[in-house]
Amino acid sequence: MKLIDYLPEFLRRYREYRYIFDYGDQPEITRVESSAEDLYNNMFVLSADEAGIRRYEKMLHISPAVGAEIEERRFTILAILNTQLPYSERKLQEILINLCGSAGFVLKVDPGKYSVNVKVALKSKNMLGTVSDTLREILPANLVCGVELAYNQWGLYDPKTWGSLSDITWADMKETDWTKGA
Repeated sequence: MKLIDYLPEFLRRYREYRYIFDYGDQPEITRVESSAEDLYNNMFVLSADEAGIRRYEKMLHISPAVGAEIEERRFTILAILNTQLPYSERKLQEILINLCGSAGFVLKVDPGKYSVNVKVALKSKNMLGTVSDTLREILPANLVCGVELAYNQWGLYDPKTWGSLSDITWADMKETDWTKGA
């Protein structure tokens, strides 16, 4: 929004008005607009900047891990905000989709054994603790909860030759997220 655009066309031609609006009030208006946009974005976890994420962490009494990236911190906040009781298997899947993405986990529920197992994809490796904490909080106490990382398995490498894999260790094969083309 430029202030000079609010003047009638014949007044915009005058050098004095252009100078007043371009160098006088316009920079202040631009700063106000920017601040208003930042405030609006910080109202939502997905669009919050560093200050907004800090505010959410303070409200929810969260201490971020040392060196945690903003996406990891955002993930932790969303995990806490998405926790709703009571839950059903469908609701549990929705929560896990919000946390890990639709392809970021495998959920297995065994009602006969009273167990719930979640394998978190390698791309969400840093979020494993948050997923575990969220499940412990929302699952009933009579269910056994298992959360583990879904490591790569040999079938992923079956079409490859030994020669093409010679410079990669098994640990690298097991823990590298190959969906990113590493």
